[in-house]
Amino acid sequence: MRFQYVFGLSCLLISLNGCAERLLQIRSDPPGATVVINGETILVEREGQLEPAKTPVDIPFDHYSRFEITLRHPEALSSFKTIDLEAPWTSYPPIDLFAELLFPWWVSERHEIQFQLDPIPEPDDQDDDKILARMRDLQERIQNGTSQDDQP
Repeated sequence: MRFQYVFGLSCLLISLNGCAERLLQIRSDPPGATVVINGETILVEREGQLEPAKTPVDIPFDHYSRFEITLRHPEALSSFKTIDLEAPWTSYPPIDLFAELLFPWWVSERHEIQFQLDPIPEPDDQDDDKILARMRDLQERIQNGTSQDDQP
């Protein structure tokens, strides 16, 4: 009789179990940047096809750790951030067993990361002239066999 009671209670607890959802919410201004985390381009499924994730995007993760996030946008300079996410107290054993399996509600942990992407600067004709002058100077020094230290 006692076994049936424990078995029935166990089945009830398992059927009422909740779940934990952990999300990195990556946002950027301007939106539409490709997301790279820890050196890997994040892929999402859209219309049955895998394609690079573009901001804004919610990315699920399982373990708290350090995330190196790079955003690449065709109309802005790339941006890089290192995020250290520390696990909350509910993620340590044996509390995590209760928090993730036996707690009968859905637990959602969201970590929003905002990026401000700087626009790509317009090229300046003066910069081109400076680069060409420096290139010619270096070319002359190479041909003459002189170094920058030899110049007065």
